[in-house]
Amino acid sequence: MKQSIFNSIIDLTESSTLIYNSYSDSFFIVKKEFKKLISDIQTVKHRFPHLYRRFVRTEIYVGNNVDELHNLKERYKKIANNDSNFFLMINPTLDCNFKCWYCYENHIKKSEMDKINLAKVKDLINNILETKINTFTLSFFGGEPFLKYNQIVLPLIKYTSEQCKFRNISFNISFTSNGSLITPKRITEIKNIGPLAVQITLDGNKETHNKTRFFQNGRGSYDIITKNIHNLISNGCHVRLRINYTQNTINTIKDIISNFNSATDEMKEKILVDFHRVWQDKDSMDIIPEIRKVANEFRNNGFKVLYNSLNEITNCCYADKINTAIINFNGDVYKCSAKDFTKENRDVFLNEEGQIIWNQPPQYRLSLKLDNRPCQKCRIAPLCGGGCTSFIINRKKDNQEYCLYNYDNDIIDKLILDRFETYCK
Repeated sequence: MKQSIFNSIIDLTESSTLIYNSYSDSFFIVKKEFKKLISDIQTVKHRFPHLYRRFVRTEIYVGNNVDELHNLKERYKKIANNDSNFFLMINPTLDCNFKCWYCYENHIKKSEMDKINLAKVKDLINNILETKINTFTLSFFGGEPFLKYNQIVLPLIKYTSEQCKFRNISFNISFTSNGSLITPKRITEIKNIGPLAVQITLDGNKETHNKTRFFQNGRGSYDIITKNIHNLISNGCHVRLRINYTQNTINTIKDIISNFNSATDEMKEKILVDFHRVWQDKDSMDIIPEIRKVANEFRNNGFKVLYNSLNEITNCCYADKINTAIINFNGDVYKCSAKDFTKENRDVFLNEEGQIIWNQPPQYRLSLKLDNRPCQKCRIAPLCGGGCTSFIINRKKDNQEYCLYNYDNDIIDKLILDRFETYCK
C-alpha cells in the first residue's frame, strides 16, 4: 500500500490534524502526534487496524499498483461522456431590459430568433430525442429570455414537452433570468408543463442592487425580483439565487435575508444561495473571510449555501460534457455561455437539417481535461480539474503550464478548510 497523491494533511489546532483525500472527498480528524505515523502504513495497519481499514476504504491508502491519475481521468470521462441526458440551452434573444455594468455580453437590441432558426431548433430537438437519452433539459439564456416568452420560449417548451411525452423521455425546464419578467401566470403555465428551475441574480441589498439593476426609466428592480422569487418558491419551483458581490458591496448582502422572513422552511429548501465575486473585482483584496461570515448567516437562517465551491470533475460544468449545446438566436452554436456570443467565439453552426456541425469534435475538448502537467500530481486535482474546458482551451493557446492557485499551498489549504467547514455546517 502507499499514500494517495490526493491526500492533504493540515493542522487544525495545537492538538489536532485534518487528513483529507480529494478523490473520495473524505475527512478525518486525528491527534496531532498521529501525523508522524501516517506515512508508516504497516505500523498504522497493526496498531490501528480499524483506522487502517477506513483509510483503505476512503483511498487515503491505495494499492502500490494503482494509477490514481488514470482512475481520475476515467472518472471524468464517464461523467462527461454520459449520453443518457442532454442539456440544450437556447438564446431566444440577446436583448435585455437591464444593462449591468459588469456584464460581458454585447446586447443586441430587438434581436429575436426567426422562424427559420426556430424550425432548425425543433429539428435539432427531434434529432436529439431520437438518441438513447432518458432525460432532456431545455434551458433558456440570453439576453433576457423572458423578453421573448410568447414568441419563442413558451411555444418551444410546449413543442419539446409533446415530443418528450411521445418518446417517454423526462423533461426539465430551466432559465437564467434577471427575474423581472416572471409573472404568476408564466410560472403556472410553465409548471403545468414540467419541472421549473430558475437562476436569478441579486447584487446586494435593495439600495445596492438598484444601482446596478434598473429599468430603462431608472426604476430599481429589487422589489419586483424578490417578489417573483417568492412566487417561484411558493409554487414549488427551484431557484438558484446567485449573489454577485465586490469588496464594496459584500457588507450589504446579509440584508437580503430579511426579505425572506415570511418564507417557510419548505420554501427556503427550494433556494440555493450561490455567491460569486464579480470578475472585474478579482484582482483586489482577499475577501473570503467576509463572504464566509455572510454565508454562515444565510445558513443559520435556513438557506442552502454555496461559495468558493470546487467540484470540476464529479459535478463539472455543463460545457465540459459531451451532450450539451447552446443555440444562439441566429443559429450559431456554442459550448460555453460565459463569453460574448460573437461569430469569432462560436464553436459551430446549425445546418438546415437541424444538425450541429462542430468546428472540432466535442471529444477533443474533453481530452484536454487534466492534460496540464502540474494538475497531474496536484493533491486537489479531483476538485479543481485544472479549471473548466473553456479555460483550458484558452491556456492551451499559450502552451504554458499553469496552476489556478499559483502553486500556493496556503491557498489550497484554505480551500480544503472551507470545504471542511461547509460539510460540518
